[in-house]
Amino acid sequence: MPPSFRTLFRGAAFFGLTALIGIIGYCLAGWSLLDAVYMTVITVFGVGFGEVRPITEPSLRILTIFVIVAGCSSVIYFIGGIVQMIAEGEFHRALGARRMTIGIEQLKNHTIMCGFGRVGQNLARELRASGIALVIVDSDTERLAAAEADGYLVLVGDATDEAVLKTAGIERARVVATVLSSDAANIYLTLSARELNAEVEIIARAESPSAEKKLYRSGAN
Repeated sequence: MPPSFRTLFRGAAFFGLTALIGIIGYCLAGWSLLDAVYMTVITVFGVGFGEVRPITEPSLRILTIFVIVAGCSSVIYFIGGIVQMIAEGEFHRALGARRMTIGIEQLKNHTIMCGFGRVGQNLARELRASGIALVIVDSDTERLAAAEADGYLVLVGDATDEAVLKTAGIERARVVATVLSSDAANIYLTLSARELNAEVEIIARAESPSAEKKLYRSGAN
């Protein structure tokens, strides 16, 4: 989860907890629920409407001080998260990722290409020229940003992770092309892909003759 999202969630959670403590505290002092909520709101936001009831008991004064300090702090923290999110462009990235996810979910009989290095880029161009629907999976965000700019559907993540393969729609895919730079990663990915979809065609990259044999034994076509 992006840091700005965590800031928002923490700020909202702390604000909600503060408000709940304030409301419960005033209710325990004999106030009605409406008065307790009203007092908590005007205290947190400092609107200056005055006290709902006279606060003379030390316990209520301590509670009110806590609501003022904790409430204002949580609101400032929450607003800071919003500013950070806007500054980092998280809103745009979140919307873009959602659109990308929807596009992937609509694919069927597509090709999942794991790795967008030199070999992957050449293969992607050939597949697109052939009119084949394609999802590119890579953990390198810079590579995927370039791929997305070129109009590809992309998915950020470790291609050897089964959850990532499922998100890429491996159950509906026709072909999986594993063109990672590591033979070990390609072998592991081949095993995972074959386990998730027994019918999918797997095209795997091998750097050595021994890796080629292992890839065939792992389920590569």
